[in-house]
Amino acid sequence: FQSGYLFIQTDKTIYTPGSTVLYRIFTVDNNLLPVGKTVVILIETPDGIPVKRDILSSNNQHGILPLSWNIPELVNMGQWKIRAFYEHAPKQIFSAEFEVKEYVLPSFEVRVEPTETFYYIDDPNGLEVSIIAKFLYGKNVDG
Repeated sequence: FQSGYLFIQTDKTIYTPGSTVLYRIFTVDNNLLPVGKTVVILIETPDGIPVKRDILSSNNQHGILPLSWNIPELVNMGQWKIRAFYEHAPKQIFSAEFEVKEYVLPSFEVRVEPTETFYYIDDPNGLEVSIIAKFLYGKNVDG
């Protein structure tokens, strides 16, 4: 017996410690129509330890539960899980994963630009490109 489905959507797939996970849960019936039911939501560490538990109703929400969770500054890195199930059907668990890791945004970008707007495969001159590297603040990268 299928009681419906839960779709969990996060705003990103990778987060850094101290950032906020924005997520929403769509509660739908077997015909994928919005349904108002009570949902149990867990956020679990990479080790499977629940760190947050909510019991919410999607009544008067048009089947959408918009939620957020602030990741602590000191946190285990790795694949975290959001698990959810209908309160009356705890064995049907739906989940989504997101990664928590330290990462640094790149300090420069590289662009490859062709000298011509189009290229013929049999052109005897070949394909010429310019490779341009610039720091994010606009100055050219040497080298």
